[in-house]
Amino acid sequence: MGWWSWTAHYFGLNEGIALTNARWLAQHLRSLGYQFFHIDEGYQYARGEYTTPDSTLFPEWHGRPGTKGSRRRPDSRHMDRAIPRLRTGPGSTRIIANWLVHNAKGEPIRIGQVDGKDRLFVIDTTNPDAQEYLRKTYSTLVNDWNIGYIKLDFMEDTAVEGFYCRPNTTRARSSKNWFTNHSTSRRRTSAPRQRREPNAQCCRYR
Repeated sequence: MGWWSWTAHYFGLNEGIALTNARWLAQHLRSLGYQFFHIDEGYQYARGEYTTPDSTLFPEWHGRPGTKGSRRRPDSRHMDRAIPRLRTGPGSTRIIANWLVHNAKGEPIRIGQVDGKDRLFVIDTTNPDAQEYLRKTYSTLVNDWNIGYIKLDFMEDTAVEGFYCRPNTTRARSSKNWFTNHSTSRRRTSAPRQRREPNAQCCRYR
């Protein structure tokens, strides 16, 4: 069990609110089985940039001015050992167009809009560059930030029919790629995957 920021604060969550609630949970509710502290939508500075906190809302997590590389992360050490959870999702307005699933006209497929301004699209999980971006993102969250639980939101929206970098990709195969291509582990010792260059027609935004 745990605490979830979205139903209480929506986009209004900031560093002070997060740490205050995490510490209260750890001090008063951990003995009752509450161990997870979930930071939902709104902590990142832009949609899809899940390893860069919004510096106006989370100044300590983003880094103090004038200090190079001095950043506190939302890990258990700063939450009195409450296990941190973060929300991530497939939609982004700052993803390169070639990384998105597109329709027959070459247009990125739009799946929705958030807060009246952020248009949502679907990342093409068969695109080598997008795969590397996602792999690096989740590796950072797990290995550098020590996030104990990651929420993958809007997964049903990633299952869209469209034109992918890898021809003949079904929406089921694309959804499965989220788990087979982007999983990370602290214990992973296998050699890094070799990058496969796309063919001339692959990933071209038309």
